[in-house]
Amino acid sequence: MDFFYKTSVLLFVVFIHGNIFTQTIFPISYDYNGRASTHFSQIIDNDTLVFVGSCYKDNDSTSNQQGVFISFIDSCGNVIRYKKFFDNNGSDLYLNPRTTIAKTADSGYSFGGNIGNGNKGFIIKVNHTGDLAYYKTINAPSGSIILSIERVIEIDTYLYWSGYISNDFNAATFMLKTDSDGNVIFFNKYGNQSSCDFIGSMSASIAGKIIIGGSRTNICYSSDWKSSPWISEIDTNGLVLWEWVDTLSSKFGITGNIYQTNDKGWIYCGIYLDSVTFNNKYISGFITRLDSSFHKEWTQILGNPTDLTNGFFRISLIDDTTCLIGGDYTIGSPYKPDAPYQKFGWILKVSLSKPDTIWSTFVRAEWDTYHSTQTFLNGLGLLSSGSIIASGYLYRTSPNFYNKAWLSKFSDAGIEYMYLDTICGTKSSAFENNQSPESVIMYPNPFTNQLNIFSDILLKKHSFYLYGMNGKCIIKLNLPDQNISIDTTSIPPGIYFWEIIYDGVSIRNGKLVKTR
Repeated sequence: MDFFYKTSVLLFVVFIHGNIFTQTIFPISYDYNGRASTHFSQIIDNDTLVFVGSCYKDNDSTSNQQGVFISFIDSCGNVIRYKKFFDNNGSDLYLNPRTTIAKTADSGYSFGGNIGNGNKGFIIKVNHTGDLAYYKTINAPSGSIILSIERVIEIDTYLYWSGYISNDFNAATFMLKTDSDGNVIFFNKYGNQSSCDFIGSMSASIAGKIIIGGSRTNICYSSDWKSSPWISEIDTNGLVLWEWVDTLSSKFGITGNIYQTNDKGWIYCGIYLDSVTFNNKYISGFITRLDSSFHKEWTQILGNPTDLTNGFFRISLIDDTTCLIGGDYTIGSPYKPDAPYQKFGWILKVSLSKPDTIWSTFVRAEWDTYHSTQTFLNGLGLLSSGSIIASGYLYRTSPNFYNKAWLSKFSDAGIEYMYLDTICGTKSSAFENNQSPESVIMYPNPFTNQLNIFSDILLKKHSFYLYGMNGKCIIKLNLPDQNISIDTTSIPPGIYFWEIIYDGVSIRNGKLVKTR
């Protein structure tokens, strides 16, 4: 039991973030309430967004059997197809928060997870319309149980799956190879008896080899936890070609994701801290750049002594010089009850040539009065237009429990499309403010020398705030009536965030653009 407790703590460990974040207004994203119970992971296929997540059976109030879904969504956020899959024996199906999807050569899609209490895994393949091609259960070698199937890639029509398994108190990463019909070719375990290896990433190199990244820890055997990012190259027959452990100056680290760059170098990211002593240590995220020979060129560590984050787990390459890094950012600490505790998605655009953050943004997919609402980022990718798609799920425990999926779209400068999206129209229904925007209307948008505020609710005792991109408050005023006008002649052109506060609580917010 102690091993499983430590494992769950490790997998949900939380950590920091730097002072580069000054934005105070968070965007409201498209809410897919009822579409998912938890995770919402994505790939982008010719500008169609392909998502997988967890769901429940319709009209099943007795057993509440959990299954998985695949959903196809257009670039404006409209659902094209949505299909659910369940285990015929009545077992629940679970996805890991870091689950990935693979597009296969025959235009299908594959993903995996674990069944029931975690002693078996499952793999699923669907065709291009989401119809089930196969659903297969996977057993670990004798004496082991599958804790999670998380990652999948395709090389030459074969699928390679990775995750981690447990044998008594020893955990290890595994790789599973299947043919195009889901038949198992081999099931290999990686790691050694003096450590526990956890999977964090899996990708194919330009040379067609498989790169697995994760963490090498002593968590199975010692209360003095230590961990280092671990990377291994494996050939298509499952043979380990080499492995590399980054001690990060003897700090605790986990590789969350790794990608090969166009110059055959590597960029990887994850979590980093001095030690796993949650009551008095905060944790940071790291980004590391390696050359083609796996020599470290630089490491950027983001954090500060008052906040903690869940670090970085997604990478999306943009071009030869920049990439996107995605993860979670937490304000406060769950281990310090007197500190406000809120979780947001976190996206950064970073340079590949030096440790430089070009821009960063928070994603809070719901704006409400409940500090217990947490936003997790599980997907990050690029459309052909350069727009950024982020996705994830909301988790709340009070005043009533729910999980909801969310989707948000950003420009290549990190600004969320809410009212101005040239592809979807000037007021895209998919990316509008989801808090009854007709109750408070800001017009015109874009505006020039005058901004009007209209509401079908009485706004007395409400306050209006207008913020610049740097988070600085430009206008603050009390709202005397339902219909007012504001002189904006002195405000320079640009993008602004607005917010309406009532009794200290933000009840409405959004974005505005001044053109001249």
